[in-house]
Amino acid sequence: MNLKITTNFLENDKFFKIKQLLMSGQLPWYQYPNLIFRHPIVVDGEFFSSYSLDFKDLFESIENKKIHQAVCELYPQTSKIIKHEYCTEMEKPLLEFQTSTLYINTNNGHTELLKNETINSEANKLITFKTLTPYRESTCTDKNKLLIKITYE
Repeated sequence: MNLKITTNFLENDKFFKIKQLLMSGQLPWYQYPNLIFRHPIVVDGEFFSSYSLDFKDLFESIENKKIHQAVCELYPQTSKIIKHEYCTEMEKPLLEFQTSTLYINTNNGHTELLKNETINSEANKLITFKTLTPYRESTCTDKNKLLIKITYE
């Protein structure tokens, strides 16, 4: 499994700008099943959100790859850690696609890859893996968990 982990992925000022937007209450969140709230930024390669340009620094830091989808996710704080079901990021992912997750805040939640590899949620950490890799997110008990998932080729 080709897992890449990058700490301090974005420069502090660029990261803070994105973090501030996600925590500001300005961004509309849409509820999905299983205690997840999402804000789509890019859908099928097209900008979807009126806030899409606020993520320009992030997209450029991923070497201007062709982004197919990008979504902000919020997992509300829970009284015990809940692990979601394993999934892949696209229904029909192509072999060359990658998925990256940028953690927006540090919390006691995590991402778990199918081979029992657990990555802790730490602010400004980016993990990247092949889109075909099954993974799952967990909730956390100390605060809301915020992250951005990007799928690109």
